[in-house]
Order: sequence, then C-alpha cells, then structure tokens
Amino acid sequence: MKQRKFTGILGIWIIVLAFLGLSSTLHAALLTITGLAIALLSFKPRGMVKSDKELIEDVEKAHEEFKKFNAKNADEDENETEQEK
Repeated sequence: MKQRKFTGILGIWIIVLAFLGLSSTLHAALLTITGLAIALLSFKPRGMVKSDKELIEDVEKAHEEFKKFNAKNADEDENETEQEK
C-alpha cells in the first residue's frame, strides 16, 4: 500500500475513532497504536526505488560495459585464431 493512501486511511480512522464512544482505556490504546503507526510511517526509509531516469542510466552503463566486454573478447578470439594458424 502506498504511503499517501495509508496516511489517508489513518486520518479517516482518527476521525471515526473520535465518535465511536469507546471506554477511555480502549480509546487511549487505539490512539496510541494509531500514533505509533503514523510515527513508523514517517520514519520509513525512502529512496529504495530508483527513478526512471536512474534506471535508464543504469541500463545504458551496463550496455556500454557489455559492448566493451564483447569487444575485448572478440579481440582475444582473433588473437587465438591467428596463433592457431
């Protein structure tokens, strides 16, 4: 679930919680649990997903390295072929 959607659901939960008419102990416990969920959500590490631009750059870099690798191997194959002759 996305962070913004989860935050919205927690906001609605807090509004509903205010009107449930629960005992003060249960009300306090639910508010505490909700507060912990909000706190954990705010400290959730970001940056785990790369942007499209970063992914494209990574693919381009890997492609360049692959071309260099192929060129190196082609040169080695040519040298071996020449040595066999």
